[in-house]
Amino acid sequence: MCRSIITTAALLAFAGAAFAQAPAAAPTGPLVFAYDKNVTLGTTALWMEEGKVKAARGPDIATKAPADATKINVKVLALGGPNFRRVFFPKGAKFSPPGGGPTMDAIFYVIKGRMKVTVGNDLESGEVGPGDAFRELAGTLTKFEILEDIEGVETSVPPPTPPAPKP
Repeated sequence: MCRSIITTAALLAFAGAAFAQAPAAAPTGPLVFAYDKNVTLGTTALWMEEGKVKAARGPDIATKAPADATKINVKVLALGGPNFRRVFFPKGAKFSPPGGGPTMDAIFYVIKGRMKVTVGNDLESGEVGPGDAFRELAGTLTKFEILEDIEGVETSVPPPTPPAPKP
């Protein structure tokens, strides 16, 4: 297991595109409170259909998602730029984000619970838990297996800057 690699915030990131909600209004001040208009709550359902990952959000879950779809709860705090998402994954869920990976890099920090994360076609795999962080690179398929109920925080980030060439 490559736990030492996975626990650095530079290996993978989370599927922000799969769980992102409609953007909220920009905040009017520097503080965002849980009850502000800048905070939205939502649920995303994920399931496999004809070999592809499908997703439904909000009211579409009742009409589009099968009863056994994995349901993920998301609380989005919009800060007028990249937002922060507090996510909850149920124990036993196994999923990948739709679309083959996120469109932006993202960082995920685990508050509680444990999950197995696999990057690409089984290139890297490891278990993360409380206090660990990981990065998912844009366009890289990532698979998640939830070993214990997960609570975490996720945000989109710019891609890593390649090292400058040596003179």
